Amino acid sequence: MGLSEQLAGQSFYQRLKWVRLLFFIALAGVTGRAFYLQVFLKSDLDKRAAMQYRQSEDLRLQRGPIVDRAGEMLAVSLPMTSLFVVPAEVEKPAEAARQLAPLLGIDQEQLLKKMTEPGPFAWLKRRLHPRLAEAVSRLKIPGVHELGEYQRFYPRQTHSAHLLGIVGIDSKGLEGLELRYNDHLMDGTDRQATWASFSSGEPVGRLSGGSIELTIDNRIQYFVEEELNKGVQGLGAKNGVAILMETETGRILAMANSPSFDPNQYGRASFLNRAVGMAYEPGSTFKIITLASALEEGVISPEDFFFCENGSYVIQDRVIHDTGKHGWLSLEGIIQKSSNICAAKIGMMMNREHFYKRIKDFGFGSKTRLGLPAEAGGKIYLPEEWTPVKTATISYGHAISVSPMQMTAAINTVANGGIYVEPRVIGQLVSAGGHVVKSPEQESKRLIKKETAELLTRFMVAVTKPEGTASMARIAGLEIAGKTGTSRKFDQDTGQYSSSQHISSFIGFFPAQKPWVTLYVMVDEPIRYYGGARSAVPVFREIAKKIKGFAPDTSAPKVNPLTALSGVRPIKLDKAPVLLDNKGVGPMRHLLIGKSLREALALAGREGVALRVQGSGLVRDLYQDPQNPKGIIAKLR
Repeated sequence: MGLSEQLAGQSFYQRLKWVRLLFFIALAGVTGRAFYLQVFLKSDLDKRAAMQYRQSEDLRLQRGPIVDRAGEMLAVSLPMTSLFVVPAEVEKPAEAARQLAPLLGIDQEQLLKKMTEPGPFAWLKRRLHPRLAEAVSRLKIPGVHELGEYQRFYPRQTHSAHLLGIVGIDSKGLEGLELRYNDHLMDGTDRQATWASFSSGEPVGRLSGGSIELTIDNRIQYFVEEELNKGVQGLGAKNGVAILMETETGRILAMANSPSFDPNQYGRASFLNRAVGMAYEPGSTFKIITLASALEEGVISPEDFFFCENGSYVIQDRVIHDTGKHGWLSLEGIIQKSSNICAAKIGMMMNREHFYKRIKDFGFGSKTRLGLPAEAGGKIYLPEEWTPVKTATISYGHAISVSPMQMTAAINTVANGGIYVEPRVIGQLVSAGGHVVKSPEQESKRLIKKETAELLTRFMVAVTKPEGTASMARIAGLEIAGKTGTSRKFDQDTGQYSSSQHISSFIGFFPAQKPWVTLYVMVDEPIRYYGGARSAVPVFREIAKKIKGFAPDTSAPKVNPLTALSGVRPIKLDKAPVLLDNKGVGPMRHLLIGKSLREALALAGREGVALRVQGSGLVRDLYQDPQNPKGIIAKLR
């Protein structure tokens, strides 16, 4: 080896030694810094981490409210206080645990463990009652901190639960409207907030989400749910659905599921909103669609009669039955007596492509654009799949599946003089700043002539006469047009239609000649009576009796707002509280004053009082709501 090679080798090893030395110096520096941070600055770092967490939590939005058409709260996020501990700040953990244990209802040893175990922070208890949070705050325990959070609250508890849905512990929507409009309810746009850096320690501005105004009338919803629950329980049924739709506008005034659940503590409840998410064979209510289609197609005329084969009719290898033995029946008689045989004959007279298109035009086989999750579109066989038997059975509401909402909207077309209006449950979406973000679009179209609608209305009125299948629907002074429906459920295990499991329904509108609303009632698997006439019809009647007083009075003369009113006199300001007490504010004072917002909303809901709130904290005063004669404003501070 030459001299030059030896020098080169020595130079390489010297450089390698220097690299190793620098590496060990750097490693020692990093290790030393880590040791310094962990040992000498651990307490400070834990405090900073806890502070950053608090401030990041403060940036969480307050979920926007959901209200009914009158502005009554159906879902609201209430400010709550949560407690957490920064162990590094606790001076006397044993004493702190002893003081907090009885207040929080937590074992003293468990609290002590949270206060002494390593880590930047630990939750003690989340979402305390305001009075409890105030009691803890007065103790002034070092290291125990409060954090503002929000808890979703549903003042009406089980009412409208399947429509509203639920939220999780992180305030994200999981079901219903809470899920469908989660982004809007949590939207932080269109408002101002002061954003502070995490290190500054300054308060961080809170943001609020947008709100949803529904078409639901909570007063009507109450009666609809009450009577539906009574009916389902009385019949020993599996479940039930009721939908109330304003005839001209398509606004859904009530949407009820029974049994319901309390979204405040939902557990393992069934969250399926059957009003939109259930697909079933409608049975005889579909005969209205068959006759409407045949009349519009011109294959039958109002004067026609059909022979109903005395209750038994063979089509290929299938025998179709009626519940009674009927001979010749008019179109009115076919609907009044609910003849499957004659409905099948009429359906088979139509071109199947044309009949299929008519069914689709009524909204079957497609979702309604109502804006709710898990909506069922139903199923219609394509025309090329229609055998004579299938055509016949479709004509009286079998071999086709629909949702309750689809059925309601379709029959509402008859009530509305032949014009189909899309159902809607969203009145408008409003930003936190009070600006209307969106009013959902709504389509309407004429499906049948006015004369056809009037003829079908006459047929449906006959159904509620003493000779009809729904004579139990009659209410003194209120003419009702309607149609019963009963269908057997398909048994997935046997592959056959069940002889013991039925779906019974009744759909109608009133007043028949000038309809205000269309009401649909469905009862699933009633035990005592399975026919629509003796199960769904009585529920319909009781609902109609309760809500008929809510119909707008179209006969009242319009009053010029500038006209002088007789009997109006000024009063002194000091007399106002007496008058307000007479209007209903007084009786509520002893119930609501001093209560938290959550308690006040629950109590007002129980008493049937529409409550609006101003401020936060505890209820300090009540005022009459100038926008609602039956409402009260609660002032909190």
